[in-house]
Amino acid sequence: MSGREQFWLTDPANLFKRWSRFVPTNDMTVPEALNAVVRFTIYSALLISLITQKSWYLLLIPTVMVVSAILVRLYPETQILKETFGGQGGAAATPKASNPFMNVLFTDYVDGPDRSAAPSNINQGQVKASIDEAFSKTSDLYMDTSDKYGLMQSARQWVTQASTTIPNDLEGYQKFLNQDNVSRKELSESYVVAKGSTNSPKGLL
Repeated sequence: MSGREQFWLTDPANLFKRWSRFVPTNDMTVPEALNAVVRFTIYSALLISLITQKSWYLLLIPTVMVVSAILVRLYPETQILKETFGGQGGAAATPKASNPFMNVLFTDYVDGPDRSAAPSNINQGQVKASIDEAFSKTSDLYMDTSDKYGLMQSARQWVTQASTTIPNDLEGYQKFLNQDNVSRKELSESYVVAKGSTNSPKGLL
């Protein structure tokens, strides 16, 4: 794993080791974002208590910590990733330990023929982080325990396929390749005259 931060309840030291991460961002996992919220609450409560000289603001800290513990149990992973092949909003598949790269499995033809497609851009920050997190949870693969820089060497041979639906989205792929169904070959030949081209002057044929 690439050193993803664990939830504070599992490793309380994370709250102090990464003290500067107190603002949630899109590339954070759910535990990391909740840790950031807890840090922000601690800093804010301490600062407000010092300024106002009212200690009851400190009650915000245990309150937010309890709420974060509930949320991480209800939503341990990002539930819905918004992005589709055509760029329109919609629910997409999410990485899981049993299928980190969201490809179509043989069992999906029986158990999940209506499965959602994988996000079109798997290199987007939050999607990539979710894939890495799910891949690190696989128990039937040899993991690279020395991966200090997030290179994920053991994941090099695994990719998300171009088609992740049943059946494949052939119509959508054709529209992506040529939305107006007009050949660009003849147009390109008018810009670069090549020997043997149908648009070449007679002297070049």
